[in-house]
Amino acid sequence: MRIPILILTSVTILSCGTKSTTSDNTENTNAFQNLVSNVKTLETGYAYDLLEQDTEGCYTPKDSDTLFYNQPFPILGQFNNGTIYSLIHFEPGDDMWPIIRTFDKSGKLIDNATIAFGNCAAGDCEFDDCDEKFKLINQNTIEDIITLVTTPCDSLGNKDPKLTKKEIWTRTLTVDEKGKLIVKEVKS
Repeated sequence: MRIPILILTSVTILSCGTKSTTSDNTENTNAFQNLVSNVKTLETGYAYDLLEQDTEGCYTPKDSDTLFYNQPFPILGQFNNGTIYSLIHFEPGDDMWPIIRTFDKSGKLIDNATIAFGNCAAGDCEFDDCDEKFKLINQNTIEDIITLVTTPCDSLGNKDPKLTKKEIWTRTLTVDEKGKLIVKEVKS
């Protein structure tokens, strides 16, 4: 009599554990899908000017979204290939820093990276001009371009115009088929 009761009890306990895990995964997937349904889709060609635009119009996560995002971080938008979801949000720093995070369909974080160089917020004496924008090239690639014009300053803040130089830096972030981010930088 003890063996059948032991077997019945074991089966009951094991089946409850399995249902709970499946239920939790389904709830997380539903919560993540709810989050992405509230975030605008960024189309190919979408451009964002880091100096002119701010976080106005971004989606602010609600309590149920905190599984995936800290509440104060505004989300600019998302793009996806049906399997991998790429969300762009902002985090505070010297300015609001654009960050890309990739997720699978169930909301599991795969990878994240900073999109911008962020040098325009520096504001030292040597900076004459700074411009930075990022653009969605396609549903897998973001390109960030910063243009810096600098003139070295002496200890009194005087500039030597003969030493002025212009640099263009490019950062390309590509989401591979598994959601990993490949980052390439070129400085010229």
